[in-house]
Amino acid sequence: HNGVTTFLSILLLTILMLFLLMGAGLLISSVAKVDSSIPLLINLFALPQLILSGTFFSVDVFPRWIQQISALLPLRHFNDALRKISFEGESLLACGTELGVLLGWTILIYFLTSRLIRWE
Repeated sequence: HNGVTTFLSILLLTILMLFLLMGAGLLISSVAKVDSSIPLLINLFALPQLILSGTFFSVDVFPRWIQQISALLPLRHFNDALRKISFEGESLLACGTELGVLLGWTILIYFLTSRLIRWE
C-alpha cells in the first residue's frame, strides 16, 4: 500500500516479534533441566500459538472461549498487526493494541528470564 513505509513498518514489527521469541527461547532454556527437553518445551510454547493465533485459518471458526484464549497470545497480535499494515495500508502507529500486547509480552518474558536464568 505505502511502499517503503509499509516495508519498514513490517520490518520493525518483525524485529519486535523476534526479540519476544528470543526472550521466550532464553526463558525456556533457563528453566529446562536438561538440554534435550528444550525442543519439547519450545514446541509446547509454539504449537498452541500456531493453531490458535490465526496464522493458517481464521480465529472466528473457534468457539468463543477459545477465541478469548487466543486473544492473549502474542502471535495472534503479530498476525493482526501484520495484516493491518500489509493488507489494509494502516501505519504501525494504528496498531497500538497489537504493539502494546507484544511489548507487554516482551517485558514479561525478559523480566521472568532475568529472574530465572542461571549463570554457570
